[in-house]
Amino acid sequence: MKLTIATINLNNLDGLQRTLPSIFAQTYTEYELIVVDGASTDGSKEFIASQQRIDIWVSEPDHGIYEAMNKAVRLAHGDYCLFMNSGDIFFSPQALEQSVDSLDGCDYIAGHSVFVENFKSYTYVPPCELSHEYLFINALNHQALFTRTEILRQYPYNENMRIVSDWEQYFRTWYLHGSTYKKLNAYVAVFFLDGISTVNWPRQLKERDECVRRLIADSEGEKRQILKESYEKFLKEHPWMDPAHKEDNAGTKPLTRKERKRKRRNKYRERMRRKLEKSLRKASPFQRDLSVVRYGLKYFFKDLFLWW
Repeated sequence: MKLTIATINLNNLDGLQRTLPSIFAQTYTEYELIVVDGASTDGSKEFIASQQRIDIWVSEPDHGIYEAMNKAVRLAHGDYCLFMNSGDIFFSPQALEQSVDSLDGCDYIAGHSVFVENFKSYTYVPPCELSHEYLFINALNHQALFTRTEILRQYPYNENMRIVSDWEQYFRTWYLHGSTYKKLNAYVAVFFLDGISTVNWPRQLKERDECVRRLIADSEGEKRQILKESYEKFLKEHPWMDPAHKEDNAGTKPLTRKERKRKRRNKYRERMRRKLEKSLRKASPFQRDLSVVRYGLKYFFKDLFLWW
């Protein structure tokens, strides 16, 4: 069998109900589907049990997503593994059909993907070639990354990491062990920016830094020196990526202009909501209505002249 699709889930029934139909809709059907659930209590287990097209599934406690992913790899029979975890979906019903012929023995094969945030979509295109400079600041999206199963068995995910173990796994095997990589010119997946790796940026920075320093320590000779000097240069040029940086913006990702604008708008809306709620709590109907009108007029003029 050429391909195993693995779906990891914990109390995300809504995500499962989005992901599994996306998998079942694929025009290419010669795959094995494994679902590993962490003993969910929200109805996920019952939903999984009702799906006849799942080849293997388990629902039992685990210690995190990477233990569950390693478990899926041990159960896999495909030459390649693709992790389409709960909440992720394929880009189109033809995504696998357009990708499977490229699974030719290369260790890592990365396709294009689309990520969605606040109802807006953005395209991710993987690099033509990997470099440690690229990986210091970027990642290959596991939803669109076909990984040779034997590589995952030989070098399993580090279960002590909460966020970046998949990033560490391919960085380490590529840099230290010479695993091969190629770009796939097809769109594979859509994913939503609401996972732990997105919302917990300081923790991700800390784990990335630990992984790189561990990789430097495990390297030898010229490789060690090159990686060490490159990482030191990278941190000087991108101090906000250094968890040890002491400035006010340490451990935070710089906001784009659109993100700053959205943050101001959200703060403005929240302030308006609190003021109106305070007005509605007034005991006197006259005071309540007067206060609502006053704040309504205030924010009306702000909307006219101060909407950034």
